[in-house]
Amino acid sequence: MTQTKTPIDLQIAPPPGGGGDVVAPLAGSDLAPPVAAPPARPWPAAIAWLASLFWLALCAVYFITRGDSAALLALPPREVALLAAAVILPVAIFWLIAFYVRRNEDLRLSTLALQRSLAALTYPGEGSQARVAAVVETLRHQARELNSATERARLEADRLEQVFRSQTERLEEAA
Repeated sequence: MTQTKTPIDLQIAPPPGGGGDVVAPLAGSDLAPPVAAPPARPWPAAIAWLASLFWLALCAVYFITRGDSAALLALPPREVALLAAAVILPVAIFWLIAFYVRRNEDLRLSTLALQRSLAALTYPGEGSQARVAAVVETLRHQARELNSATERARLEADRLEQVFRSQTERLEEAA
């Protein structure tokens, strides 16, 4: 007998670079085996750090090569605030993009875990086949017992019918 593999038997290989956390099966369920979740990737934060450092270094080089730091201090507060915003705003945008990419990665991992759980629920495992076989065998045994009891009841009804007929015939003869 050839055994076909269901999607639950086909494990999804972890990504290159490591194992990851183990996703626990549903409580009280032997349908969902533990599945290794891919680890979170640190590259969005690393790129945000590098871009931030590069931008801050570029700003520092610009202000240093400009040469007149006294002129910067003599600027009105409004222009100092605009310069500070021009320095800080790109850094904030780098980090917003990094958090957005990280959030999308988390959503992708959650979707993958939900798909695996759905596959585990849709295609029952080996233990469920044994349970179904046991339930089917129990139902067959109960059906045999019910058929046997029905046959005994039919035979008893036939015997009682014969007794009533014989008594009715005796009463008719006596009358």
